[in-house]
Amino acid sequence: MTKGNDGNYLQHCIEVEAASRLVQADRDGRLHVVLTHGMAPFELLETRKTRNGPIQRDLLFRALDEANAASEPQPNERKIVTAYRNSKASRQHYPNSAELLRVVVGDQKLSGGVTETDPAKCEELAEAWSDSNVRVKQSSWRNQLKPGGVLDCPRDLDKPWIFSMDPMSYKEKSGEDDEYLYCSDMEILVPILQKYFNNEQPGIACFFVYNVDSDGNNKLNQFRKFVVEISKRLDTNTSFCWIPHNKEETKFNLAGLFWDEKIMCIDFVPFGIESIHEKIGNSATSPLSFTRYEKIHSNNRNLSLNEDRRKSKLNSNCRNREDIKKDNERRIERVDNWISHAEDVPRGDENDHIRFLFYWIAYEAAFQKDGRKGTKEEFHELIADCEFAKDDLLRAIKFRRKEAIELLELRQASPYFWKKEPDWPENGNEWERKFQGQVELDIDTMNSAIYDGTGLTDTLDALFRNLTIVRNQIVHGGSAGKKSFGLDQVIWGTNLLRTIIPAFRDFIKANISADWGEPPFPRVGDHPNQDCSPPWIAKDS
Repeated sequence: MTKGNDGNYLQHCIEVEAASRLVQADRDGRLHVVLTHGMAPFELLETRKTRNGPIQRDLLFRALDEANAASEPQPNERKIVTAYRNSKASRQHYPNSAELLRVVVGDQKLSGGVTETDPAKCEELAEAWSDSNVRVKQSSWRNQLKPGGVLDCPRDLDKPWIFSMDPMSYKEKSGEDDEYLYCSDMEILVPILQKYFNNEQPGIACFFVYNVDSDGNNKLNQFRKFVVEISKRLDTNTSFCWIPHNKEETKFNLAGLFWDEKIMCIDFVPFGIESIHEKIGNSATSPLSFTRYEKIHSNNRNLSLNEDRRKSKLNSNCRNREDIKKDNERRIERVDNWISHAEDVPRGDENDHIRFLFYWIAYEAAFQKDGRKGTKEEFHELIADCEFAKDDLLRAIKFRRKEAIELLELRQASPYFWKKEPDWPENGNEWERKFQGQVELDIDTMNSAIYDGTGLTDTLDALFRNLTIVRNQIVHGGSAGKKSFGLDQVIWGTNLLRTIIPAFRDFIKANISADWGEPPFPRVGDHPNQDCSPPWIAKDS
């Protein structure tokens, strides 16, 4: 019997989302998996109450119910829901990580190792993977990190990889070779992870721990320090993800992720999971502080706008509620499609001008309204008014702060450089002073947004002011691949867009009933070749 709570959702969402992206980096869609705590292929979910009070299960049960409510994938369906359906998951038949990865990748495209200490579970695992390249070993994971162990990094590893461990919880003091993760395990984990990260193949390492206190001895903060120290030694990016374990939100299920930004980006963290992302590495001057998370609020809260703001700003034209929902679903579908196109572009800086344009089309799909132009500033203001989207955007901008500053400082990315504005001086020295003043103002405003939560609208306006110039340089032939002098700003802009655009999409999803207006070029007729009346005639008749 496995613990039936949102900790399962946290772990399996992240593994499925990450695997879905990593296989795209391999021509044959292969993946090498390292699973330190195998579990049986399928187990009954434990749903009893515990002495610590009600356990959070809403996200897990909702995803399972969605999977079982339809026989085919639905529009904008989460990857975990698809994986649950394809693995025939239910509360009585819940899959382990390996089974979920099987339906995502395919058993013949998987290789790697799984350890499990329980003899009966190990026997089930061995039978389930007998016709594959996944090796199963009845052993402690610690013993199999050694050279030649099933969890060791192959010398000739030629495919993307996932290293995933889900011990019972984290403890600071050293202990036995048991189900817990200890601080002393750092000494054996760092060398093996260095092998994987130095191997040049795309990959991600995931540490999941459960039922962690946020007060008293504060194991939450201890685990954070543990992950930060490993990240420093590996010189990798780190993401912290969390979800409440109990209704009182005094205990949490946590994930520490290690990844290379050339390989992964931060927008894969699924719905309902809080996250923060930081480049730690050896150059970091201070670790992340988790003190403000001693009372964390999950994304499972009410994600809608303040009621007064929603009425005054979003529902002002009082259109039919069903029409609004359909329009928003179409808007989300368009944004998702173009994000997918951007992700499908072959990796490499020389292709970033193509990737940039696909992300830009997704941006246009998010804010444009039928018959109206110049609405992106209004869109930025609405985004900044939503606490959920605001948090996500601030994390994204902080993560890409370096690229944002480069873009704001680059005069060739400024509209004031290419076109004479009425209030800008014609004298070169005076223009230079005004330009530098504008840059300082934009950066100060961005810092205020990141650290104080003020000025996000102005920050988005400034960033997309310069991103518009980069976009124009591409579509007018001024930035074309690796031979272009403008390649740097294209790379910076692409990195910014790939973190910000998914947050825009999530904002619309969170406010699906709000009136964003009718998307331009609405779907008309049942087929592209069908003869039908113009949409404006249908509206007026």
